[in-house]
Amino acid sequence: MSEAPARRIYLHVGQHKTGTTWIQNVLDHNRARLAERGVCYPDLGACHGWPLVFLFARGDDIDRLGPMIGQRRRHSNPRRKAQNRAILDAALDDPRWRKIVISGEQLCDMLRWNEVRAMGEALQRDGAEIKVIFYAREPLGYAASMTQQRLKAGLTLQELTDEPPTPDYRRRLQKYFRFFGRENVEIRVYDRKRLKDGDVLADFMDAIDEPDIALDAPASLASNSSMSGRAAWLMDLRNRLFKKISPTFARRHPPWIMPSVARLPGPRFALPRAVRTAVSRGSAQDVAWLERKLGFEPFPSTRPEGGPRKGGGKRAGAGPGGGEGKRAGGKAGAAKAGAKRAGAGGGKAGRRTGADGAHGGAGRMAGKAAT
Repeated sequence: MSEAPARRIYLHVGQHKTGTTWIQNVLDHNRARLAERGVCYPDLGACHGWPLVFLFARGDDIDRLGPMIGQRRRHSNPRRKAQNRAILDAALDDPRWRKIVISGEQLCDMLRWNEVRAMGEALQRDGAEIKVIFYAREPLGYAASMTQQRLKAGLTLQELTDEPPTPDYRRRLQKYFRFFGRENVEIRVYDRKRLKDGDVLADFMDAIDEPDIALDAPASLASNSSMSGRAAWLMDLRNRLFKKISPTFARRHPPWIMPSVARLPGPRFALPRAVRTAVSRGSAQDVAWLERKLGFEPFPSTRPEGGPRKGGGKRAGAGPGGGEGKRAGGKAGAAKAGAKRAGAGGGKAGRRTGADGAHGGAGRMAGKAAT
């Protein structure tokens, strides 16, 4: 008698701003339909990130996870942690499930190597096969989208231009390579041209080998599109005023008008040119590393801004060795200095960005925030 096929667990770890919220809410909304096909999406909420982070993060180093507000506060509660562990264990022990899907973008950011190992050991039961799924977004689109998210979370444009967000593929992926093995980590490029049918949900269902399951979209899920420059300016003003009360006041007291502010019309928000240049240069070596892992150029339509022009040397990421990426990227210190120059002069850069919304074609680079 042939043995039953091993259960497969899909661990979707992000990254941020690659359609994760949309994927999670659709899976959560269709939990019963997935169950009919033997696919379990554990009932830990739409996003499994914070529940699992607090299950496996070291208790003596919990302060690094940020202020205990919102989801952090909810899932750090000992009683809630016990409930979450019981739900996870029940899913792992239930013989009905041929597949279990876990999704949380916080898993690539907040867990350290030893915590990833603890999570992996907890999931590897009865010979289950684990496949890690990671979507990589190009640096400029990622930085613009994350800047908007962090504005909503209470940071100021000055803070975000001084230290612009970067995708940090290597830092996020190496700990998963180390425990699960490179062959069990699938990296998919978050680009409409590469996604199945140009859609991230269809692409994800293909990644878990369930392309034929018809899923309904939740009617209540709001669009998470890019904000206008005017909206960004008003949020920045609000955050700067709130910081005069307390450094964390804006994060602990999001105003009820925020959704309305985020929908203000106008040209799309865009990062200042100097910040875009700093992000491109600072990410060049990381993109070259990602290219070596993939075996192909992940973002051929984007080049480091301010890098060598035609005739001035090879472009970043042009070859698998990554040396070109280093020359185009320059030194990390130069990238940081560029970012600081962009943020200098109080909130001037942020105000200029908020008022105009774009510098040349920058609005197109910001794109539409998918999560």
